[in-house]
Amino acid sequence: MTFPLRECLRRGLGEVSFLEGGCVALSLPDGDQMIWADPSSGTALAAGERMVASLLRPTFCTLLCPGLLPAVRRRFACEVLPFRVAVFGRGDPPPVALGKAVRTIGEEHAQTVLDHYAHGEYFSVGDVVRMMRAGTFLGGFDDSGEMVGYIGEHVEGAMGMLEVFEGHRRQGWGRALEGALIRRTLERGDVPWVQVLVGNAASEGLQASLGLETLPGTAFFLEFP
Repeated sequence: MTFPLRECLRRGLGEVSFLEGGCVALSLPDGDQMIWADPSSGTALAAGERMVASLLRPTFCTLLCPGLLPAVRRRFACEVLPFRVAVFGRGDPPPVALGKAVRTIGEEHAQTVLDHYAHGEYFSVGDVVRMMRAGTFLGGFDDSGEMVGYIGEHVEGAMGMLEVFEGHRRQGWGRALEGALIRRTLERGDVPWVQVLVGNAASEGLQASLGLETLPGTAFFLEFP
């Protein structure tokens, strides 16, 4: 499960805060951390345990190596949310969805984004503004010009925050929004990818329909109280 780490480093997102014996920790711009240790190496796992004991700050962490989960749990109380990574492989990008107006949205829509986001408790308007400045946020608009949904990018570059508003669901807006972001991401030379919580069958189906392939293995979001 090294793709997220490699893609972050390739894009220049974050700074390496720990590198020892096959274990890497990456500090992201919002203070979150991404951690990986070679699961086949006892040396790497031992280095990872030392890193957890000395460097891991109890904020939010993306753990790409299940072998370090016991070390984290011994030291911190945290909620563990398993997820899988899906990546857009080679091939043609999804076609433009006819009849669906999708365009870039900016800071003037930050409050609307936060108001409709299913996990808005984790963010402030300032957080949303910073994500908008760092990446791409797209909004879907109906014939009257009203925004009916949006999609954006998290600080680690993963596509996400996809929301379609009540009254506009099951009309193809989710597919239109993510398809548009896939095309934008490819145009700038990056690899489109997402993080899907284990058990989210609707998201898994959407990713497969858009040409994303789920990578083997499971990673974990760690939320600290």
